[in-house]
Amino acid sequence: MTLYHDYADYWNKPDSVGLEWQIEMADKWQYRIGEWKDARWVNVVIPSLKEVKSIVDVGAGSGRFFPLWNKLGLKAVGIEWSDVLYPLMQKNAEKYGFGHHRLDLRVPFNIGKFDIVFASQVLLHIEPSSVDEAFDNLQNLCGKYMILIVWYDPDKVRHEGNYYDGITVNSFSHPYPDLFDKYGFKVIESDVVGSVRGWVLKR
Repeated sequence: MTLYHDYADYWNKPDSVGLEWQIEMADKWQYRIGEWKDARWVNVVIPSLKEVKSIVDVGAGSGRFFPLWNKLGLKAVGIEWSDVLYPLMQKNAEKYGFGHHRLDLRVPFNIGKFDIVFASQVLLHIEPSSVDEAFDNLQNLCGKYMILIVWYDPDKVRHEGNYYDGITVNSFSHPYPDLFDKYGFKVIESDVVGSVRGWVLKR
C-alpha cells in the first residue's frame, strides 16, 4: 500500500492506498451492502423516487452498485476514470447489459441525460481548482435527480486535502450548497449517517 500525492498516480497505481482495498473487494461488494455507509440512499431513497428509469453511476469503481441497479430495473451506465478500476467496471457492466465509459470529470463530455445522477464519494476526490468543472459535467448528465454522497468528517476532509499518517492524500472539502445554487438545484433531502453526508437534489 503506497501513498501517492499525484492525482493520476493515486487512482491509477494498483498499490495505491485509494485502490488496493477496492480491488480486493471487487467481487464481494454485493454481499456486504448492509455495511456500506451510503446504503441508505441506495436501498431507501432511490426506490422512492418517482418515474425514474435510468441512472448514471459516476465514479462507479468496480461496479459495486450494478447488481442493485439491475434489481431495481434501472437502465444504467457506469463512468470511471481510473485505469485500474475501469476494466473491472467494464466487466461488471457487460454482465448486466449496462453501458460504460472511461471519462474524466474535469474534462467536458456529452453522453446524454439520465433520470438519476448517482455520485458517491466522487467530488471529494476532485481538487478545489477543478470542482466547478466537475459539477458542471454532473449537472449536464442530470435529467431529474442527483444523489451526491461525500465524507462528512472535518477532522479527515479539509479544503487542502486530508491526511494519512501526516501525508496529504486526495480528499477535499467543497462549498456544496454554493454549487447547488449556482446550477439551479433544489435540495429535497439531506442526511448524515456516521461520517457520510448525502443530498438528494432535484432540478
